[in-house]
Amino acid sequence: MEALGEFTSLISGTICPPSPFDLLPPPTTVGFLKLSRPCCYVFPAGRGDCAFFAVNGFTMLVDGGSDSQACFWKLVRHLDRVDAVLLTHIGTENLPGVNAFLERKVAELELSSDVKEDLSKRLISPELGVVFFNAPSMDNVLKSTNQAALTLHLLKKLDIRPQPMFRPQGVPIEPITLFQKMGVGQLDLYILTPGKNSQEYQTLMQNWPDAVPSGQRKQANP
Repeated sequence: MEALGEFTSLISGTICPPSPFDLLPPPTTVGFLKLSRPCCYVFPAGRGDCAFFAVNGFTMLVDGGSDSQACFWKLVRHLDRVDAVLLTHIGTENLPGVNAFLERKVAELELSSDVKEDLSKRLISPELGVVFFNAPSMDNVLKSTNQAALTLHLLKKLDIRPQPMFRPQGVPIEPITLFQKMGVGQLDLYILTPGKNSQEYQTLMQNWPDAVPSGQRKQANP
């Protein structure tokens, strides 16, 4: 009976998935955390990686780890905005944490107006800025439970179009300026790989999501 109880507990989360608000609970304090000095947090993220950068108020999340109980949430939930999200590749080890965050944002949009007025402060979460993610057109239909397809599906509901990351061929590498402030400086993103005309990038865009087996849809890290 003890073994049966353990098995039931194991599958209960799949049969009755927790609410996004229970999975990623709101902060217990009022007010927003201000990060002025340059900092970098690297989180234990299960089988994946997750890092958070901040410089003079600009914040960026890099990947989200393999656990739907997002490892970065206890820090990020105290912010008023995440300016950029950088998803380095398509994989089950880096997208589940971000998808849990996106699911919470979608759940907030779908709350009725009276509930929003009553619980707005408790259910608030950071605003989302630009998302960098190499994935095919947003017009693709969600045809599987693949994490990357779920990411696109949630971004579309949030009206956020992912920005592709590739290095132009035959020209000097031009950076993407993420942050710039007079008297402080600027933060640039240099994309080294994949190249726009590289076979790996073209194959990804042409074959995804049907031609690549689930769990194997990856691309080179930028």
